[in-house]
Amino acid sequence: MNRFDINALEGKDIQVHITDELAIHVTDRNGQPIWSSSAAHPPTVTDTGQRSFPLHSATMHEVTALNDGGTTGYRIELSGFDGSAAEVALRFVLDTTTDTLSVQAEQVGDAVRQINHLYRFDKPASQGGYMLLPHGSGYLIDADCPDELPGSLESDYNIIGARWCTAITR
Repeated sequence: MNRFDINALEGKDIQVHITDELAIHVTDRNGQPIWSSSAAHPPTVTDTGQRSFPLHSATMHEVTALNDGGTTGYRIELSGFDGSAAEVALRFVLDTTTDTLSVQAEQVGDAVRQINHLYRFDKPASQGGYMLLPHGSGYLIDADCPDELPGSLESDYNIIGARWCTAITR
């Protein structure tokens, strides 16, 4: 448990841990790390007054457990950012049959300008190399992926990882 009183989300082959700093750590069932959100760039909220606050610095929070059959997760509503009226809700939802994690940020009031670094992830090179994020696809591809990453057959651009992207047209 952490200060938000939430347990790890249990999937088919993974566990998702949400820390006191609202970082995300994904491990296999044996506790071996798979990937983590960036420690150097934690998620922040910028209010309409252009002030930025780490999301974990909220002094008030309300946690709601979510469970819809094949999915489980939490909604965490955050407020009380050092004199700011900013209010943000985060949803962490794990599809327990496919091990697909969805993270959503929701503006609760009207004092939020933007959320920063919510989807930034690190994977040390010593733990399997780097991840490839094809531009615009939104997929994280593990460096240990057994598939070759050829260019798209639909284009002359031969972009690495294009098979995970939408087709490129001229």
